Amino acid sequence: MAKQRPSLWRALRALMFIISIPLLIQYLVLKWYSTPQITPTPALHEAHHETNLTVWEVLSSDDRVSKFVEIVGKLPDIVRGLSAPQARFTVYAPVNEAFDSFYFPPDPPPFFGLFIAGCHMGPGPVPAERLPTMGTVSSFVNGDIFFTYKQRISVHQDSNGLTLNEAARLLPLNKSQSIAVNGFIHHIDTVLELPNSTAHALRTRPELSKLRRGLEASKLSESIYDTNAHVSQTIFAPTNAAFDRLGKKVTNFLFSHGGRPYLRALLKYHVVANKTLFSDTYWPHNGAKLIDLSQADTKDSHKIQFSLIYQPCTTT
Repeated sequence: MAKQRPSLWRALRALMFIISIPLLIQYLVLKWYSTPQITPTPALHEAHHETNLTVWEVLSSDDRVSKFVEIVGKLPDIVRGLSAPQARFTVYAPVNEAFDSFYFPPDPPPFFGLFIAGCHMGPGPVPAERLPTMGTVSSFVNGDIFFTYKQRISVHQDSNGLTLNEAARLLPLNKSQSIAVNGFIHHIDTVLELPNSTAHALRTRPELSKLRRGLEASKLSESIYDTNAHVSQTIFAPTNAAFDRLGKKVTNFLFSHGGRPYLRALLKYHVVANKTLFSDTYWPHNGAKLIDLSQADTKDSHKIQFSLIYQPCTTT
């Protein structure tokens, strides 16, 4: 019976994340409607282009994202939010071809569409020119069990353009189909999914095989892989090349029976439980407000204590 608890916990945790998406959108919409408007809400615009269409109207009229629209169209709370002129959203819309390689379970759970929608949109307007300056952007999927933070979508730029979550390439499409009165739409070539957990990355990445061996030898893997032992974790993950730089003599000692206490102490220095830092955002996980490091005043930077995350992973 005890072996079923982690699976049950993960299932309940995932369900809590899913059901929070429409509640959050309803809250945002009600907040915008109930807040007194001293001046009319201005339309969002980029150079020489304005529109009176909402995000939902723009999506619905774009044949290239009809499959995504079909999924979202079955979620009335989401549609109502995307149709509210006072609201502010950003949608990362997969084009139809993106779904060709996406696995749809034969009998998907009722919240499957809600999960897809939540992974591809977030609060606040993020225009195209701002994306390259951001390390991550927010989605509507909860990132922790206390409903405090929203799962982040990583943003990477290379010579070929922008990539979200190291998988979805941002497509350059007509401006008229990426701007709405209440937000922005960015077209992507791959369906976004939640990143794997840090434990999964440690277990499967070949360049981390020596770290994996060290965690197992030092028994640290028991606490790192146990998702009931923490609400999140940040790992400075030394690669095989990093271990090689220690030299063969030092490495052999650390992995020997007599060196294991030192190996454990060394590796513990690379693991921070219940703290999560993305490239531009910090989750204290103590009920405190999310810290946007991109807006942090450099003169107060010494007051912020944090640790870096190895890759875009879920927080368990």
